[in-house]
Amino acid sequence: MSSQATPKIAIVGLANQYPDADTPAKFWQNLLDKKDSRSQISASKLNASPSDYLGVQGESDRFYCDKGGYIQDFQFNPQGYRIEASAFNGLDDSFLWATDTARNALTDAGIDLDDSLLKRTGIVMGTLSFPTAKSNELFVPLYHSAVEKALQTKLQQPNFSLHCFNNSLNKSCDQPQANHAATAQPVNLGNGAIAHNASKIVADALGLGGTQLSLDAACASSVYALKLACDYLHTGKADMMLAGAVSGADPFFINMGFSIFHAYPDHGISAPFDRNSKGLFAGEGAGVLVLKRLEDAERDGDHIYALVSGIGLSNDGKGQFVLSPNSKGQVLAFERAYRDAAAIDPSITPASIEVIECHATGTPLGDKVELTSMERFFEDKLQGSATPLIGSAKSNLGHLLTAAGMPGIMKMIFAMRQGVLPPSINISAPISSPNGLFGQATLPNVVLPWPDKVGNKARHAGVSVFGFGGCNAHLLIESYQDQAGINHADSKRSQLSRSKIVSTETPMHITGMAAHFGQCSSINALADKIINKQPLFSPLPNQRWKGLDKHPELLAQYGIHQVPQGAYIDQFDFDFLRFKVPPNEDDRLISQQLLLIKIADEAIANAKLTPGSKVAVLVAMETELELHQFRGRVNLHSQIAQSLNAQGIQLSSAEYASLEAIAMDSVLDAAKLNQYTSFIGNIMASRISSLWDFNGPAFTISAGAQSVNRCIDVAQNLFALGSLQEPLDAIIIAAVDLCGSIENMLFNTAKLNVKGLSSTDWKVGEGAGAIVLQQQTNAAHPELDSYASINSIDFDSLSQRPANIAADLIELNQSPECILTTQGQQFVQGLTDAAAVNSAPLLSKAQDILGHTFAASGMASLLHALVQSRHIDKSAINASVFTSSETQYSQVNLSVSAPQQHALRTRLSNNLTQQLATGNKLSLIKQVSLGGRDIYQHIIDSSLEGLDSIVAQCANITTMADSNLDQCADTTSAIAKIIDRTKPKTTCDSSHFSVNYSEHIAESLMSENTVSTAEQPKVASVTSPTIPPAHLSAFQQNQWLAQQAHLAYLSSRDAGLKVADSLLRSQLAGFTSQQISYVSQASQPAVNVAPIASAAVPVELIQPNHACVPAYTAPIPADKPCIWNYADLVEYAEGNIAKVFGPDYAIIDSYSRRVRLPTTDYLLVSRVTKLDATMNQYKPCSMTTEYDIPVDAPYLVDGQIPWAVAVESGQCDLMLISYLGIDFENKGERVYRLLDCTLTFLEDLPRGGDTLRYDIKINNFASNGDTLLFFFSYECFVGDKMILKMDGGCAGFFTDQELADGKGVIQTEDEIKRRQQVLNNPNKPTFTPLLHCSQTAFDYGQIHHLLTGDIGSCFGGEHVAHQLQNGMQKSLCFASEKFLMIERVSQLQTQGGAWGLGLLEGHKHIAPDHWYFPCHFQGDQVMAGSLMAEGCGQLLQFYMIHIGMHTLVENGRFQPLENASQKVRCRGQVLPQTAELTYRMEVTEIGIHPRPYAKANIDILLNGKVVVDFQNLGVMIKEEAECTRYPLISLNAANTSTAVDSDASSKVIASKAPLMAQVPDLHAPSNKGVIPLKHLEAPIVSADSKYANRVPDTVPFTPYHMFEFATGDIEKCFGPDFSIYRGLIPPRTPCGDLQLTTRVVEINGKRGELKKPSSCIAEYEVPADAWYFAKNSHQAVMPYSVLMEISLQPNGFISGYMGTTLGFPGQELFFRNLDGSGKLLRHVDLRGKTIVNDSKLLSTVIAGSNIIQSFTFELSVDNEPFYTGSAVFGYFKGDALKNQLGIDNGRITQPWHIDNNVAADISVNLLDKQSRVFNAPASQPHYRLAGGQLNFIDKAEIVNTGGKYAKGYLAASRTIDPSDWFFQFHFHQDPVMPGSLGVEAVIELMQTYAISTDLGKGFTNPKFGQILSDIKWKYRGQINPLNKQMSLDVHISAVKDEDGKRIIIGDANLSKDGLRIYEVKDIAICIEEA
Repeated sequence: MSSQATPKIAIVGLANQYPDADTPAKFWQNLLDKKDSRSQISASKLNASPSDYLGVQGESDRFYCDKGGYIQDFQFNPQGYRIEASAFNGLDDSFLWATDTARNALTDAGIDLDDSLLKRTGIVMGTLSFPTAKSNELFVPLYHSAVEKALQTKLQQPNFSLHCFNNSLNKSCDQPQANHAATAQPVNLGNGAIAHNASKIVADALGLGGTQLSLDAACASSVYALKLACDYLHTGKADMMLAGAVSGADPFFINMGFSIFHAYPDHGISAPFDRNSKGLFAGEGAGVLVLKRLEDAERDGDHIYALVSGIGLSNDGKGQFVLSPNSKGQVLAFERAYRDAAAIDPSITPASIEVIECHATGTPLGDKVELTSMERFFEDKLQGSATPLIGSAKSNLGHLLTAAGMPGIMKMIFAMRQGVLPPSINISAPISSPNGLFGQATLPNVVLPWPDKVGNKARHAGVSVFGFGGCNAHLLIESYQDQAGINHADSKRSQLSRSKIVSTETPMHITGMAAHFGQCSSINALADKIINKQPLFSPLPNQRWKGLDKHPELLAQYGIHQVPQGAYIDQFDFDFLRFKVPPNEDDRLISQQLLLIKIADEAIANAKLTPGSKVAVLVAMETELELHQFRGRVNLHSQIAQSLNAQGIQLSSAEYASLEAIAMDSVLDAAKLNQYTSFIGNIMASRISSLWDFNGPAFTISAGAQSVNRCIDVAQNLFALGSLQEPLDAIIIAAVDLCGSIENMLFNTAKLNVKGLSSTDWKVGEGAGAIVLQQQTNAAHPELDSYASINSIDFDSLSQRPANIAADLIELNQSPECILTTQGQQFVQGLTDAAAVNSAPLLSKAQDILGHTFAASGMASLLHALVQSRHIDKSAINASVFTSSETQYSQVNLSVSAPQQHALRTRLSNNLTQQLATGNKLSLIKQVSLGGRDIYQHIIDSSLEGLDSIVAQCANITTMADSNLDQCADTTSAIAKIIDRTKPKTTCDSSHFSVNYSEHIAESLMSENTVSTAEQPKVASVTSPTIPPAHLSAFQQNQWLAQQAHLAYLSSRDAGLKVADSLLRSQLAGFTSQQISYVSQASQPAVNVAPIASAAVPVELIQPNHACVPAYTAPIPADKPCIWNYADLVEYAEGNIAKVFGPDYAIIDSYSRRVRLPTTDYLLVSRVTKLDATMNQYKPCSMTTEYDIPVDAPYLVDGQIPWAVAVESGQCDLMLISYLGIDFENKGERVYRLLDCTLTFLEDLPRGGDTLRYDIKINNFASNGDTLLFFFSYECFVGDKMILKMDGGCAGFFTDQELADGKGVIQTEDEIKRRQQVLNNPNKPTFTPLLHCSQTAFDYGQIHHLLTGDIGSCFGGEHVAHQLQNGMQKSLCFASEKFLMIERVSQLQTQGGAWGLGLLEGHKHIAPDHWYFPCHFQGDQVMAGSLMAEGCGQLLQFYMIHIGMHTLVENGRFQPLENASQKVRCRGQVLPQTAELTYRMEVTEIGIHPRPYAKANIDILLNGKVVVDFQNLGVMIKEEAECTRYPLISLNAANTSTAVDSDASSKVIASKAPLMAQVPDLHAPSNKGVIPLKHLEAPIVSADSKYANRVPDTVPFTPYHMFEFATGDIEKCFGPDFSIYRGLIPPRTPCGDLQLTTRVVEINGKRGELKKPSSCIAEYEVPADAWYFAKNSHQAVMPYSVLMEISLQPNGFISGYMGTTLGFPGQELFFRNLDGSGKLLRHVDLRGKTIVNDSKLLSTVIAGSNIIQSFTFELSVDNEPFYTGSAVFGYFKGDALKNQLGIDNGRITQPWHIDNNVAADISVNLLDKQSRVFNAPASQPHYRLAGGQLNFIDKAEIVNTGGKYAKGYLAASRTIDPSDWFFQFHFHQDPVMPGSLGVEAVIELMQTYAISTDLGKGFTNPKFGQILSDIKWKYRGQINPLNKQMSLDVHISAVKDEDGKRIIIGDANLSKDGLRIYEVKDIAICIEEA
């Protein structure tokens, strides 16, 4: 910096908008009056009813504090600004507060808006990068439209409407989200650029010509803004600055977030420095200061409020959690502030400070740390002077967050001027600093005189602000006294002082850089793409759409019909361990922050910066619009309730909770601590500082496309003004913008459409980049350690054309909004002209490679320019990077010396990204996927408790009354209006628009032509489920849905068909004049049919109505990895080829015709997945395509595709030949026509829901004159099964004349000869029709009956009788009127034709306006050959039914004849015309084995010429049951879940404890082969239930907590202390059938105090019908293993509660039982009882990471103990458990009888469940082993007199399998066999011995029981799923009779794979009378 002292800065104007104070005077008076301006939040402020969202601390989706500092009754006057008054319409209040306050501040400074000084006036505005109330209105309805549609489907009720978001307080607002009518509510797109526009709108409104930027330094933002503004004055870049801050985020978002942080007081008391205070009250407001250099202010005669003496900024660097304050960083800010002040005025010292306005928010930790910091700093610096008084205006206003410092600054200014100090209020019990320096004595509670210090020439005050992320700032201000005594008013402003301007001319060297843009995850990969000119563009990745791409009608409501191609990021790798952030998916930082951290870290590593340095971090960014999902989620809580209430639906609390949960979760999971923290913009800068322990300032900057260049500008200032004592070591500039989200698509599409840009006019780029800037690298050769130098940066108005540019390279970064503006175009022209003067330097654009990256675009362009410099061969290269945006441009001038060029080449060839990823010994690299879940599909797929009940209640919802349509407004059409404003208005438009051509619009009616739902036909209630079972694979679910669609279709036809049957009976009676005897009258449906009148009734002639073919919009296929997706194919078919194949094909789009695919009406391709072809290389090539068959396609024949679709779906031979470049040759003069092909069907036709794959090959080429012919083939697969192949395909390209001259199909001599031989054959085969029909001509009125399979109505006579007797065969039908290709049959001879088997002529009327012409092809309309061929198939099917072949099957379906090659020749074309196609068919073969079939040859004639010839067409009729189809899914099985029945559980929920549902999580990775349970929350119960508590870490702990402890989020059980386990496996309690603790009702002990005993009282409510009773041999006996688990599980609970493992963060420690004993005191029938367990933790011993704990337990029933004991548990690392040596120190042991070579006397196979041990005599039903889950051994061997006691030896074994039931339940994420079950296995072995030796002999009705004994166990190992075998043995020590019982006692061992791990002493069982 300059060696001279910088001048002081004068505050010459100020204004505010605070709660209860819209002027500084009111604010000051409120302070003096000790007014508390905090209030409860209102419904209008919250845009919701506060009572709907008030909850308790720790409750998800609720806030627990409704008090804060809120601005009420604000009125904004839009007149008199430098922009139109209408531009303010619809803007968020936060922007209006900032604008109004800034104008008032200028007025206070004596500046009007015409003052020329404003041209050199800038603004720095501190602001939150959080959603605002108005920005939510832009984006939240987008999510809710998908929610509404999904709920309509889920609830089977299309009339269900979701209460609209932005009128959530209007209880009568009931219209659907996606169809809102609108009142004239203004919506302004300016609300979308939340951070940028906080300063941009103010600058535009005031006409400021200088700097404009917004910053986010969290709660320190106001002083950071002041510091940056002062820097601009010191460096002379401005002559006046506005420094401001505004806090105006959505209060809903703030309240929810601070509740997640637990930052609010839970008892309603918030007061700074008060020990009763437990948190803060958030507030809102704005404050602005007007600043000038002191000498300028004095010269201009300005009213000077105060002077800025010094400012110190710091960051905590490495600290604790990012939200936790750190004394070290705060002290550093103090030190820097006083050092800064002393450089100007040495008299300013800590001892001179009289008052400090503290940050003091009322949080216990924050206030304590702040007092500690002040004491640490001031304690030894006061030099005997009085301790400064302290206070905080937050006691009056609340915490204004980003604007928090402004009230404190103004308070100090007025206090110094007035000489009085207002007190802090609401303080009753002041706290003190550790040594008492600051406390009650320094905290005034009454108004005091200003505490002037002797020796001070002016009054001095400090103001502290500390923000999240460790952003610290301390401001020093002093009073001003005019000592000059001169008339400043005589001075002229034109004579501005420059005497003390600090130079910023020192170059800044780029010493580190990194980037990830698009799919280039490193700067090296990016450089390769740039150098090779390879664009990164691709379609928007699937997950970014949030599933909305599948619902184009919803997107259309928001004006999104297409999104730009872009350099999108699908996912990236991130090392969570390296960067010290939680990896768990459900509480992960947002992707914006993760990507930036990774890239900044690489740049820092590249620059070799030293941790702990004074490094500043500046991040260019804009608010992440996906944050709006938060409100989109939470707001559904009240919206769904309002919707249901408005529609008269009353659900139970459980039903509502379930419905609400799936809807809310579809938008976003409940936000948790880490995730919400990452919502805070500045945190991403602070995380970088923390990671590297940097202590320079860290904050974000938002200035639109100028964000990066404003960072450079600020960096230049920071370097220039760095303290001489402590210069900055480096400045990191990082930039990120992930603008590929659907929210950004919505916003930018609308914003740019206002400028006249469509989505094809610009490309999106997204990613992150970072550079490190240093001014001191190598003193002698500073460029040696750097890649380039930034020499200067300038900003100017876009209207100023650049002068001559002395650069070798010009890089242009043009924001899209400038593309079509006059200023933007003139600027580019000026740039081009200026460049031409310098011998045409290289002109480059990053956008050509990676699109426009918005806030990160400056970084992309800078890096692009550096890479492009490699093309320039000069020793020193100069480059200029220009960025044009909105109304300004910037110019960054770079130089690259020869050494820097060498360093740059080395950097770009050295993949540092990969080195950093693989260079760590410890890493946890996971893929971070961008985007969100499919909102619609999540709701559809999620299970819903009580679904049937809810559906039933919703069945009667009807369409809203029209009067309701005017009661709600939404932004859905607002965006659409902008997008579509230029569309011509037609009667088919779905909306009409009234557009304001600024970036704000008033909403108008969405749809005049929308048909009311009430006018639609009523849909019968369908009881079958519409959601596929969750356990099915994605493929199976697709097939299941197809089956459901099929069944629903059939069901809907039944009623009509039954009526038709009855009518046909009457018809047949008329034909035969006799009574029909029905086969089974009782089986026929009872249908009332009106008598048929005897008089003749005129019959209405039915004709096909081609003009009214129902419109069908095919669903957008699922996004899958592909080369070209459906949107690309539609573009290829209907748009420009260059947009699909690339600019090399652009010339083709200028031709009148080209090769195209059919348009969407007949486009039968979903995606292209493979391509092996090269442009202009006519050699064999291939392409693979897929077609997802819609389940509702109009061509489906009873769910199955017809012949034509199977053939046509291989249509991409067109695209393949087109890709080769055939149209370069055709030039629009030749068109594609198929000539020949041979088709062979190998399997039955697929169905809706199947996906067809076509492997298409062009095999060779041939020329015939100028005509190119190509020969192709394809194979069609469903899955791995080939169903169709096409060989011998030949097509060519012909001129119109060549086609007109075509002669049609001409038969060869061989064909004529063969036919003649057939004609002359005297022994022709014959076929007698199976049903007689004398009719030989049929009109459309008859044929159309076949559309519904009504054969009788078509053919009459015997066909009617057969149909009546045998029923209709619904699948023997044609598809739909649209696809009916035979409309009339004029001739039918059953013995006609050359073969004597049949001759038919059928006809199809065609006309130019019929649907099949426009779709095939655009610009070259011609009827598709496949459709004509479909008529051939229909005609043959018609004939087969006519001759009764369907009578040979019971329920038939047409299929193509397998392995019969069918040949097609096309020698003519059918152009749009009014004519008739004639099908002339000769049947060539008829057979009935193995199935009924027929073959035929068909000629298709047009105007007498055969245009298509079809030979050997084969059709068969198969039984439907035999048809190959998608895998059949049992509907009953599909609807069965292993989860607890929802209805049943809801019935017992009030009186019985909820049991844990057991649903396998099939999508989770298996653990050692074990499929884990899916976590399901405990159901919500009524508030008065003893199971109701759901608050973390509070007694009683209910099933909710237990389930979370077992399989869910341990924080939900034990609270945020356990956040260290995010991403790790925490301690767990067993789950599923082994979850045997219901509640914990009492805790004694303080967490962390492990040296003291602690305890808990647990309860287990024993179900009377528990599985372990039902499976046991006697239903009154609880198995001993279950008793052990009930005893021991609370031991684990109290251990967990006490935080035993919290001292080992980052480590996974596993809880294992080591020893124990249990003594049964009395016998109790425990069924239905509540067991109370008094569990005590006696001691804890920690050795390294091993923890050993001792416990006792006492189980009671009815207040009387019955079982007591003790246990020892330990926590161990996974490796320690793997290496356990067992009881015998690693020695492998053998069973006793093998060691002693003794043969077993008895062997029992326990796998044989028919053996005696499982089957008791009828008179002794309990004398058997338990069954099911209580069987643990496979084989037992008994030596009668063996063992160490010679009284009996028992040995057994079991093969271990990961599917064993207990692994899934013990423990979640840590599968291991419970030791208790090992004991149970021993008991089972002893019982086997007892039965096998008949020890129950002598008992009448024996049963196994337990004796009152003391059993001891020792465990020194574990059995996990990877072990192979468990073995166990028992040495019988006694068999004795006592008290009528036979007691068996023994000592037992249990081994795994030969290693003895369990030892059980004195285990005893007994046999007793039942």
